[in-house]
Amino acid sequence: MAPIADFTKIDLHVHTRATFGSSISLKNIEDFLKKNPDFGLAITDVNSIENAALLKAKYPEKIIVGSQIITRQGAVTGLFLKEPVPSGRDINWTIDAIIVQDGLVYIPHPLDGARKNVLDAASLNLALKRCDIIEIFNSRTIYSDDNKKAINLLSSDIIPACGSDAHTIGELGQTYMEISRGTGLNSSDFLAALKYAELICKKASTASLLRTKLYIKYNKIFKKQVK
Repeated sequence: MAPIADFTKIDLHVHTRATFGSSISLKNIEDFLKKNPDFGLAITDVNSIENAALLKAKYPEKIIVGSQIITRQGAVTGLFLKEPVPSGRDINWTIDAIIVQDGLVYIPHPLDGARKNVLDAASLNLALKRCDIIEIFNSRTIYSDDNKKAINLLSSDIIPACGSDAHTIGELGQTYMEISRGTGLNSSDFLAALKYAELICKKASTASLLRTKLYIKYNKIFKKQVK
């Protein structure tokens, strides 16, 4: 039986140190959850569910296991994953691999012109026909118009979402969705709850973005990134 959500606020887009460039440790996540009992987090590391699974085992009512998967055409996120999804495959194959796990297909930062791994136009159109959720606000999207344009991608079959895309401790929970307490932490119940969620959106600070750049440079020099 799926656990029941012990939170009313959920940040749907969080990266730990399993994502190159994120400085958020497992302890940072645990400290955040203890200090913010109303929060849950979707851990969406790039091409990995390792840290998400570790946290889910300790906090089953607080954590959603996800991953931002880099396909041949760009990034797509799976939520409620039970197994890792290999990267570097075709977008259709990747979406199938999420759906077969009874996961949710979530398109992150769909029109962010400053990112490398955004889906190309043809692949985005394809993904829009198969996705459950689309991110209409990402805190780390530099140009506000790129977030605003994403609203135009919505349809009656797609639920709008927002996420902090946190890479530093201070970003955790800055952008989140408010849902009803007691929501079942399975894909169908959670998706139903998101239909009525309130989106609370806040842009990441310039300092947070700068810290990430410096952290990436540090890791490249010392080739060291720990959990």
